[in-house]
Amino acid sequence: MPVYPPLAITRYWERLNDGLIALAGMVPDDKWNWSPAPGEWNFRGVFLHIAGSRHHWMENAIRDGQGTPDFIRNGQSPDGLKEQLALSWSRQMGLLGDATALASTYRSADDADPWDGDGNWIAFRRLEHDILHRAQLLSYFQILGIELPGVDSAWGAR
Repeated sequence: MPVYPPLAITRYWERLNDGLIALAGMVPDDKWNWSPAPGEWNFRGVFLHIAGSRHHWMENAIRDGQGTPDFIRNGQSPDGLKEQLALSWSRQMGLLGDATALASTYRSADDADPWDGDGNWIAFRRLEHDILHRAQLLSYFQILGIELPGVDSAWGAR
C-alpha cells in the first residue's frame, strides 16, 4: 500500500475554514433562520451541516474512536457555531495530517450507500463539501445584499 504525505493543500483549506468562521460572524442576528426559498437550509442549518458532516465522516468513515459532540445544541448561537466549525476542523486534521490514515482504505458501514476509498478520496470529498456550502453561504449574503468587507471571493477572510 503506498503511503501518501500529509496533504499539502491543508494550509489553504484551513484558510477556507477560517473564512467560514468569519462568515458565521457576519450573519445579521435577524437572518440566522432565513433561507432563500421554502425547503432550502437557512444560514444556521448550512453551518451546522458543515460541522456535522465533518464529525460524521470522522466517526463513521475514518472511525477515529471519538463520538460526535452535540454540535446542533452547541451551535445555536453565532459563537457556538464558530466553536463547532473550529472543533470539527481540528478533528478533521487527524486525517489530513496523518500519511498512514490518508493512504488507508475505508469502506462504508452502510449497505444502503456502499463506497470505498482511501483517506485522500475522503479528504477530497470533505474539501469539495466545504467549498460547495461556502458558495451557498456567499450566495445567501448576495441575495440579501449584504456586503462582506474583508472577504476574498475565492477563499474566505483575508
